[in-house]
Amino acid sequence: MIIRTFIAILFCVAFFSCSKVTTHCDYYVVTLEETASGTPTIPLADVIGYVFDADTLNYSVESYDAAARGELMRRDRAGIKTFLKKTEYETVSGQLTFRSLNAGTFILMVCDTLNEIYAFKQVDILEGIDKVIVNLTFYPYKFESDPDTMVLSNTWIEKKTEYHATIQ
Repeated sequence: MIIRTFIAILFCVAFFSCSKVTTHCDYYVVTLEETASGTPTIPLADVIGYVFDADTLNYSVESYDAAARGELMRRDRAGIKTFLKKTEYETVSGQLTFRSLNAGTFILMVCDTLNEIYAFKQVDILEGIDKVIVNLTFYPYKFESDPDTMVLSNTWIEKKTEYHATIQ
C-alpha cells in the first residue's frame, strides 16, 4: 500500500511539473556581419541590444543616436519610450540574450556600435515558448554609397541614419 501511494504521488508530481505552461521566454540574437557582398559572415561582438514594451505601429526609431541611447519616439511625437531591458554581447555564448520576456508584443533593437548601424523588429512572444534563437546579419557595405539606405534582413529593418516608415 505504501509503495502504491508513493508511486501515485510520484506520478502526480511528474505530471503536474511537466504540464506547467511557461510564462517567460529567453530571446537570443546571434549577431553576424557580412563585410562585403558574398563574403562569409563573421560574428559581430560590437553590439548592444534593447527590448521595448511597444509595437511598430505606434513607435519608431528616430536615428542611430536615439537607438544607441535606447529610445523610441511615439509616431504622434507625443513622447519618448525608453527600453524595458538592455543587454550586451556575451563573449562566451556569442550572442545577445534578452532574458525572461513575458508574453506580449515587443520591439527588439540591436545597435552595431562599430559601424553605427541599428536594426529593429517587432516580435510577439507567445505563452508556452521558453526559448527563441534568431540570427541578425549586419551589412555595413550596403550603406557606403548611401547612408539613407534601408536594408531588410529577414524580418529585421536595418538603418544607418533616420528611419521614415510609410504606412500602407
